[in-house]
Amino acid sequence: MSIRSQRLLPLLAFLAIVSTSCPEQGRNDAFFFMVFADPQFGITSGGAEWVQEEINLGKAVDAANRLRPAFVVVCGDLTHLTGDSAAIDAYTRAIRRLDAAIPLYELPGNHDVGNIPTDASLAAYRAVFGKDYYAFRNGFVHGIVLNAPLIKDSTLVREERERQDAWLRRELETIRRHPGRHAIVFQHQPWFVDSLHEADGYENLPQSTRERYLKSFADAGVSHVFSGHLHRNARSTYEGVTMITTGPVSMQLGNDPTGVRIVFVDHDSLKDVYYPLNEIPEDLKPAR
Repeated sequence: MSIRSQRLLPLLAFLAIVSTSCPEQGRNDAFFFMVFADPQFGITSGGAEWVQEEINLGKAVDAANRLRPAFVVVCGDLTHLTGDSAAIDAYTRAIRRLDAAIPLYELPGNHDVGNIPTDASLAAYRAVFGKDYYAFRNGFVHGIVLNAPLIKDSTLVREERERQDAWLRRELETIRRHPGRHAIVFQHQPWFVDSLHEADGYENLPQSTRERYLKSFADAGVSHVFSGHLHRNARSTYEGVTMITTGPVSMQLGNDPTGVRIVFVDHDSLKDVYYPLNEIPEDLKPAR
C-alpha cells in the first residue's frame, strides 16, 4: 500500500461517519481539527529573516481557511529567537490571517520562553499571546494546554511551575468527574520519544517527573498528547495514552516534509493524518 493510500484511510473512514451522522460539520457531530507545530519564524536563517517561514505558515493557514476545522492548535516555538519582537510581529500577522471564526489555541515552546524560563520571559509571552496554560472545550474535545518548558526546567520560576501543577491537578479531577469528552493534552516538548525510561535530553521532558505526569493523565482518562519540538513525526504510548509528535510547519530536521496534522474526531475515536504542506486536501466534506 502506498504512503498516499495510507493517508487516505482515516480520511475515508471519517467521511463515512460524517455522511451518515451529519450533513455538515458541527460541534455535536463528527468533526476535525488541525495541529500546527513549530512555525518558528527565523529558524532557516538563524533569526536574520523569516521569508520561508511566512510562506509555509501561509500555506497552512490557507488550508485551514479552506477546510474549516473546528479549531487549530499551534504546538509552540512560534518564533526562533526568544523575545524577537520583529519575528513575533511577523508570526502574529501571518497566523491572524486565520479566519476569526476558527478558534486558535497557541502555546509556548522553549524558543518562546527560553530553555530556562524566567519571570520576564513568561511575562513577555503572556503580554502578546495571553495565557501559557489553560483548558478549552470544543465539540467532543476537552483540551488541556500546558507550558512544557516550565516542566523541562523551572529552576528560575519554581512558583510558576507549582501553580501550573496545582491547576493541572484540578483540571484532571474535572475530567475524572465529568467523563464523556476526549481529554487531550497539547504541549511543546514530548514526554519521551521512544521509551519511558530513555535518558534525559534536549528532545524530551525529565525522567524524574515523566512517569508521574503520565500516570496522572492515564488515571484521569486522557487519551492523547500532541506535541511538536522534534521537527519530525514520532509516536509512542503509555498505558493507553497515545503520544503524537507533529512535524514542523517550518524547517524539517528529519525525513518528514514540512506539514500539518489533521485529527478526525467522533464520539468514540480519534484518527489522525500528517499531510505535507503541498498535499493537504482541497476539501474534506463528503460528496453529495
